[in-house]
Amino acid sequence: MKITSKWIDKYKFRVDDGRHPYFELDVPPKFGGEDTAPTALEMAVMALATCLGTTYKMTADHMHLTIKELEVKAIANKSDDIHLSDIHLTVCVKSQDSKEKLEQALHIAKKNCAVDIIFHQTQISMETKLEIIE
Repeated sequence: MKITSKWIDKYKFRVDDGRHPYFELDVPPKFGGEDTAPTALEMAVMALATCLGTTYKMTADHMHLTIKELEVKAIANKSDDIHLSDIHLTVCVKSQDSKEKLEQALHIAKKNCAVDIIFHQTQISMETKLEIIE
């Protein structure tokens, strides 16, 4: 993996992985930025939610579960302007499969999501729950 983060203006950076269109990160005005894009911290939480969702779907497919809808919601609280204190993830899934199988898929996905593993190595409190959509 090779990532380039290039300074554009003030505190805005353009991030490029060499394979996809670039995206930008910025900070709010109170930190000198213009708030034109997500912050790096917000992007980290987005990566966590997306990784868990992707890994959950892969796990469900491997278990031959039928997923009709899938959404991961993340609420990240800060202890101050720059430090996360806790993250609450809700995996919302619509499926005819049993709750037990859907929970098993979540347990396996959490163990295999690379970003979840990284976050668990920090002191940030994390809670993940399953919500079944009717």
